[in-house]
Amino acid sequence: MKELNAVTTLHICGNITDRLAVVPHLGVDLLSVDYKVSLKYAKEVLGNKVALAGNVNPMILKDGSAEDVAVAARQCIMDAGHAGKFILMPGCDIPPSVPLGNLQAFVEAGFHVGKEVN
Repeated sequence: MKELNAVTTLHICGNITDRLAVVPHLGVDLLSVDYKVSLKYAKEVLGNKVALAGNVNPMILKDGSAEDVAVAARQCIMDAGHAGKFILMPGCDIPPSVPLGNLQAFVEAGFHVGKEVN
């Protein structure tokens, strides 16, 4: 895929905090982390060697209010830091029963907070 100039992504479920240091050696462009991984720590370990994605807890998306989702999304963006490469994503697969309003709050928070910090 690299020969085709494709962006490569790796998502690992679970807490991979103790394995973050090896990620830059894997050759991936983007690491998507589970909600169990601290984005602050991941950013500290990875720096700008690998783009980071994550990691709103899917249960907040499913069971929380739209405000809970917006707060969690904002916190992820702030934890990942203002400088560098970051994509707001759920921390794992999201259940099909996530309310539409929560998905909308997730996207809107990412859009608005992203504009605030850039």
